[in-house]
Amino acid sequence: MALAAVIRQALSWRRSDGERRQQLKWLASGAAVCGVLGISAVSTNSSIWEVLILGFAALPLSIGIGILKYRL
Repeated sequence: MALAAVIRQALSWRRSDGERRQQLKWLASGAAVCGVLGISAVSTNSSIWEVLILGFAALPLSIGIGILKYRL
């Protein structure tokens, strides 16, 4: 299901233009940071909670920036 969601967002980004594309760029960057920090937190056992909190905070923060910056 997660792979299908990523594919759908990639196709949506390809079809969009202007502000919509910029909003999707912010969503994708937040999701990428969340995924990378989530994987690194699982692979290392030191200070796992700090890394997970940063990873989980990246996604809503990037969505908020996309909404506020491009007036969704």
